[in-house]
Amino acid sequence: RGVVSGPTRTLAWRVLDAQWFGVAQRRRRVFVVAGAGAVCPEQVLFEFDGVRRDSPPSREARKGVTCVARTLTSNGGGTSQP
Repeated sequence: RGVVSGPTRTLAWRVLDAQWFGVAQRRRRVFVVAGAGAVCPEQVLFEFDGVRRDSPPSREARKGVTCVARTLTSNGGGTSQP
């Protein structure tokens, strides 16, 4: 997390987990906000008080594909002979 101020612009950045923003990813992302003049990007970025929760997986693990592949190979399917 940090802020850089220049003569005409201010830039703020912060690393947040993407799952807190309603996406089905648990990845750390760099969020950057820039502003000029009276805009204060650090107020926008650092006032994040959202709900931090352990969101459930978006889908269940699939077992059917493994079962089908095992059946095909045991019956000789999926193998090619020249």
